[in-house]
This record gives sequence, structure tokens and C-alpha cells, in this order.
Amino acid sequence: MEILTVNATLLNHLFYQTEITGGTIGGSKTGPFLGDLALNFALKRSLSRETYWAQTVSPQPAYGRIREFGFYATVGRPLSYQVTVPYTQNTLFHADGFYDKETEQKSRGHTFKTVRRAQGIEAGAVFQTCIVSQEPLKLPTTLRIGTRRETLVELTAVKERPEICWLNAFSARSIFQNLNPILEGVQKRGIFDMEYRLENYYLIKSVPLSVLESVFSPIFP
Repeated sequence: MEILTVNATLLNHLFYQTEITGGTIGGSKTGPFLGDLALNFALKRSLSRETYWAQTVSPQPAYGRIREFGFYATVGRPLSYQVTVPYTQNTLFHADGFYDKETEQKSRGHTFKTVRRAQGIEAGAVFQTCIVSQEPLKLPTTLRIGTRRETLVELTAVKERPEICWLNAFSARSIFQNLNPILEGVQKRGIFDMEYRLENYYLIKSVPLSVLESVFSPIFP
């Protein structure tokens, strides 16, 4: 089994609805991590000619296919990051840069269909992921992730292995069926740091690399 340590640097801001905020104008915040599900599908698109278009339009993405990819990228844990200022996003009837009186009259004065605020992760943020695989991977230079894949990420292989990595309990349970061995390995070392973020992202932090090797070596011999 191969383990490749990779630093992922955001080349532009990252926006994802990790946390919904309230108030008179709804908004969202982006969590400081790169999801393993997103990273694995992005890597597969880059390493294969297959587009996996169905993953972007299906109401129930076939996450189980990740097991067939021949590799698995762990959750990107933050090494350094800053959040952006809150941006106001809106959907205009017309966005051509001029006042459209007729459209506004028809809309009864409601110029905007939707208005919300969003706070992302600034460009320049660095995250680290460990990619386990059966065979050595030819790492692509960049990936596209985020809502509508508008965020470009630069990938750099790192020689020095980290002591820990982050895993996703959803992936471990639903895709690889190795959640129990992971939790047992973490608890034996007196570490238990988990954080619920989204329905498909229940982060297991501070997982020793030895645990990663032991639970994935049967899957990627």
C-alpha cells in the first residue's frame, strides 16, 4: 500500500454551505476543511477520462464507487487559513449593469429574487491530505472543488509524513465499513476528537497515521 502526503493550496476563495446562519438575511459559512468525498471525486475526474457527470446531478450520489477508485484521499485538515469577509450574494432579474425599469415594475419593486450572505475560506489557505492507494499515483497539478467547482486547488507532494490525519466517519461506515477499527485504534491511544459538520461529514480528527495504515492495508494491499 502506498501513502502519499499532499498539501492542497487554494488558488482562489472556497465557498461551501457547511454551516447555515440565521438573521433577517440568511447566510452560510464554509468550514475549514476539504471534504474527502469532494477530493476523491475531483481526483478521479482528473486521473480518468471518465467525467462522472452523474455524480453532480444525482440526488443520491454513488459514494460507494469511491471504494472502486483504487485510492482514497483523507479529509484535508487545515495547516493555515483565514476566512473571507462576509459577501452579499444575490440573484438579479437582469445583471447587465443597467437599470431595468420594466422588469422592476413587473416584479412589484422586488428587484432581487434572493439575497444572502456567504463567508468562505481565503485563497492561499493550505490543507493536508493523505492519499492511500494500491499503486503509486501520478499526482495532478491542480483540482477543481467547491460549489460549482469554481475553486482551483494546487497540489504539492510532501516527503515528510505527518503524525496524524483526519478521517470521515460517514465514509468509513458507508463506503469502507471500517469505522469500528478506526474508533478502536484512536481510543487505544487516548484520543477521541470528533466533530459533526454536515450529514455526510462527521470528522474524526487526530487519527495517528499508524491507524490509517492498519485499517486501509486490507483494502489497498
